[in-house]
Amino acid sequence: PNAAPGSRTRASSALATLAHGSAPSITTFLLIHLSAPAVANLGGACLSSQTMTASRDHCLVFAPLLIHSTSALLKRLFSPRSPRPLSSSLSATGYAVAFFFLPAHFITHRLAPADPAPPISSLGPSEFDYEYVNALVERPGRSAMLYSILAL
Repeated sequence: PNAAPGSRTRASSALATLAHGSAPSITTFLLIHLSAPAVANLGGACLSSQTMTASRDHCLVFAPLLIHSTSALLKRLFSPRSPRPLSSSLSATGYAVAFFFLPAHFITHRLAPADPAPPISSLGPSEFDYEYVNALVERPGRSAMLYSILAL
């Protein structure tokens, strides 16, 4: 936009601070959340379900995700320097997660189970255990690929 260079620099700096400040919350959530499938290999579904229950306590991930993605997109607009190219690996993985993996995960694990139609009949997240996730993983190759991309 047509803002003065000094105000663009200040806006870009503030947006970078917001993006960087929200990242530790997201990282902490992901480490706990993605540890459930790893723990299943060591301790079975019971231990994995306990780990999933622990990750539910960190349910305030939506605000940091919104802050992080919005501030990063706005920083692209306000940055006085040319932003990182969209083709860079960091940009590509960020946009893939924001526009593909996160919505697909949210639909699969939040919206679809809340459907009141049988056979699900409105399950809440607290009613899930690892067996729900395990049932979704019919093809190990697909699951490994999606988790690998998500872990990038």
